[in-house]
Amino acid sequence: MDLRRAINAISDVVQNRPRPLREFDQIHMKSGDMVFQSEIVADWAAGKRLAFIGDGDAISVCVAYLQANAVLPFGPAHITVFDFDERTVNAVTRFAEAAGIGNLDARLGPLFAADIRRHRVSRIRGLRHWKWHLDEMYVKINGEMHYLWRAVDHEGEVLESYVTKKRDKRRRRTFRGKVPKPSAALAFLKKALKRHGRAEKIVTDGLKSYPAAMRTLGNLGRREMGQWLNNRAENSHLPFRRRERAMLRFRQMKALQKFASVHATFHNHFNSERHLVSRDIYRKRRSAALVEWKNLAA
Repeated sequence: MDLRRAINAISDVVQNRPRPLREFDQIHMKSGDMVFQSEIVADWAAGKRLAFIGDGDAISVCVAYLQANAVLPFGPAHITVFDFDERTVNAVTRFAEAAGIGNLDARLGPLFAADIRRHRVSRIRGLRHWKWHLDEMYVKINGEMHYLWRAVDHEGEVLESYVTKKRDKRRRRTFRGKVPKPSAALAFLKKALKRHGRAEKIVTDGLKSYPAAMRTLGNLGRREMGQWLNNRAENSHLPFRRRERAMLRFRQMKALQKFASVHATFHNHFNSERHLVSRDIYRKRRSAALVEWKNLAA
């Protein structure tokens, strides 16, 4: 690869990227670093269909631009950017059209994730012996602590994600005749039960918000609590934490809610539990997930 030619191409991308790409990811990174990152990504995904979910729009544009201008002799067969901001999706689309890049497109992540979630909910809603694991995790937004409530089933499927500023158990008092909002735990449980139906058992930790909300809903008898029983929910936080560090955290509560929902949907789709099944079963599950992905992305 001609390094000087590659750096000049990356400089063209930096200067010509429309807003809001110019204002966000990796614009202050040195051109040489972007060249090396683009080369690594292009080599790793050579001949494959590559998708960036929620982040990486700058690198995706650089890889596609270097490949289209024959700076890189290898690269992905197609690149799709799934973002949560409609402005970023439109910016990537305009840049691809202006630069004549045919293997680069962008789609709005929440709409695509909603199609996947709709198919999965219809299949798992009628399961018997269904056990849920509920847990909350701390997420900082501009230095302020927020709470991300998550519901996971006994197979590790992330069912629901809900962001709040509090984790209270009581209803807030009325003020000047206004109707009080439900507590955070109650709103989270109502949302999960409305979308996914009833669970036979619900495992929680010792937070008192859960029994208070479940007593209101009339399903307190299904609650289970004990040491290590909720490890399924605790372990499900790890993929989210890895993406949180890569994205340098979040700036808005709305962005966190969108990302948590979409990330969980994509993670569920390709989570084949490799450590629990044989190689043949894993290949079949992976092939089925890729077929469904291509049908939805078509």
